[in-house]
Amino acid sequence: MGSSGVGKTTLLNRLIGDERHATSSVREDDHRGRHTTTHRHLERLESGAMLIDTPGMRELALLGVESGLDETFGETV
Repeated sequence: MGSSGVGKTTLLNRLIGDERHATSSVREDDHRGRHTTTHRHLERLESGAMLIDTPGMRELALLGVESGLDETFGETV
């Protein structure tokens, strides 16, 4: 899981040793990656490991953090 355009699919292609999945070059103006992947797919590596390639996340947020932290890691005196 990672931000859009960081190279998740490029890394997957390197791990499988084939340019099986489409990628894009970095943008010329700011040298940042481009969002290319539009669907999720599961890839099995020769080792038997499995990876899921997903489209990039534009935003990730934690909901209920304060109450969840207190419930999980309550202070004991």
